[in-house]
Formats: sequence, C-alpha cells, structure tokens
Amino acid sequence: MKPAQHNAQLLAQLQGFALPIRQPATAHTFATKRMTVYQDLVFNNICDFVNRVYPIAQYLLGKAVWQHYLRAFMDKGACTSPLYIDIAMHFREYVVGNQLPGSPVWLPELLHYEWMELYVEIHDEANIALCPSWELQGDLPCFWVLGYSWPFTHWYDGMPTPSAELAPQCLVVWRNRKHVFYRLAVQPLVAMGLEHILGCPGATRQQVLDYYGQLLAQHQLPDSSDALVAELAQSLLQIHA
Repeated sequence: MKPAQHNAQLLAQLQGFALPIRQPATAHTFATKRMTVYQDLVFNNICDFVNRVYPIAQYLLGKAVWQHYLRAFMDKGACTSPLYIDIAMHFREYVVGNQLPGSPVWLPELLHYEWMELYVEIHDEANIALCPSWELQGDLPCFWVLGYSWPFTHWYDGMPTPSAELAPQCLVVWRNRKHVFYRLAVQPLVAMGLEHILGCPGATRQQVLDYYGQLLAQHQLPDSSDALVAELAQSLLQIHA
C-alpha cells in the first residue's frame, strides 16, 4: 500500500472512531460498552474545561440550558484544537452563534467577560514602557481595556436573575508580575485615556492632558483634563503595583 493510501485509510479509521464519540447517536461497529467509556470521558473533560471558565453564565442559564449548549457544542462545534483556551473560546463562539430563542440579551457579553480572565492569565504580552513623566519605576504589565453594557463585576454565581436594563461598565484587566489576574472598574473617560496610552505608550503626561483637552472640547464637555489625568495616573499606579 502506498503511503498516501495508508494515510487516507488511517484518517478514515480515526474519523470513524471519533464521530460516535462526538455524536453518540451515530451508528458504529465498536463494542458499545467500550465506546460509552470514550464518549463519557471526552464529554466530561470538555464540560470540565468549559464549566471552569464560565461559572456565572452556567449558573444563570440553568442546568438544562447549559447542558444543551455543551451537548450541541460537542456534536456540532468546529473546534479542532485540544488546547484549554481554544476549547473555551470556540464554545463561547458557538453559543453566541447558536443562541436558543429567548436567550438573555447579556449572554454574549457575559461569556466574553468570563473568557477574558482565562485569556489574560495565559497570554504573554510584552510589558509597556511608559514615559518617565508618569513617575513609575520600571515597565507596566500589559493591560486590556474593556467595555460592557452590564456591570459584570457585580455578578456572581448564586445571584438572583439580573436585570436586562443596560448599566454600562468600563474595565481594565491585567496580570501582575506574580501572575495574579486583576480587574479594575474605571469611568469611560479614564478608559479612553488608557486606550490612548496603549496606542501611544511613549506619550508624556502633558500629551495625555492635551488629548483630554481636545476630547472634551470636541464633545462640548467641561474641561476636567487635570482631574482625569490624575485619575488615570492612579489607575496606572494600581496596574503597576
């Protein structure tokens, strides 16, 4: 048998073995008892990966709905990676793209909010070298600025059913030098200043002050540039700690 034919045969055998593991209703020629062991083992591992990342969404949706999403993801999901973070990401994408009728409006954002903790904990990004005018010793850990339509930092598994009423919240998330995950709620204008620094990490304190002045004037808001820069500096200090 030629190598190409052997590879094709092997691939077909592996696919024939994997399909009934993913989709238990699929007919197969394997011993039922042995196949059930594989089906339960793989499904339970996937559930364990996903449940650890999305405890709040799991609780708020309820056991039946959550199990539906887990089973549907196992049957039809497009994830081809065995990595923990990829499985969690593809599960989120699958649920967002295949929501049940009447799903909560906050579900896509809540899944993203919970997934970001895993993302920040795993990804190694370069530190940020700030301008000396910020008076911080050493580089700043990389951080991410997020905006959500609901105050997820106040949500938890075991909470009452949350209101669908919008209550926007801006966050900055990061992992410190001891690899501990942190999140900090900030007001929108401070979040915009942090995003400005991410785009221009060498910006001086005066340049950020000028940025705020232009931004406030553009939106016809009172000039509070000094106070905003001071608040932003406090946020940077917390991230730096």
